[in-house]
Amino acid sequence: MTRGTLNIILGNEIYSSVEFNGNMNPNSDMYGGVGINYLLKYTKDKKSFHNAIKKFLQDTFGVGAEDVTNFDGVEEDTLENSEDLKNFCDSITSDYTYILNKTKKIFKFQDNEGTSVIFPPNTVLVWEFEGYYGIFDQPI
Repeated sequence: MTRGTLNIILGNEIYSSVEFNGNMNPNSDMYGGVGINYLLKYTKDKKSFHNAIKKFLQDTFGVGAEDVTNFDGVEEDTLENSEDLKNFCDSITSDYTYILNKTKKIFKFQDNEGTSVIFPPNTVLVWEFEGYYGIFDQPI
């Protein structure tokens, strides 16, 4: 089973979900693909991100509404530039991390393998444990 997190960049902040454990591959038939869809379709701000995580938990993992009501699994970190985003990505321990860029910034950096990453607004960056996986701008 693969682990993963959902994240959103708003202004100079990045908000991260708890780590989900199970089938978080970005394949469309796995939960990771569903996570990309939830980020792109349902997330506009911090509140909608929190609600998207709840909906994701309910729809994919079968967590009931009563279990999600007290869910406060959003962590916050400062993110001011591309180097901060690279450092955030380098610190990831999940198998897959999904990051929605809701700023007007284009983040540019290289992963540890030398792959150039260009991360435009309103797209989802998928980061595999060992580096860059891809960018999605449409639900899959």
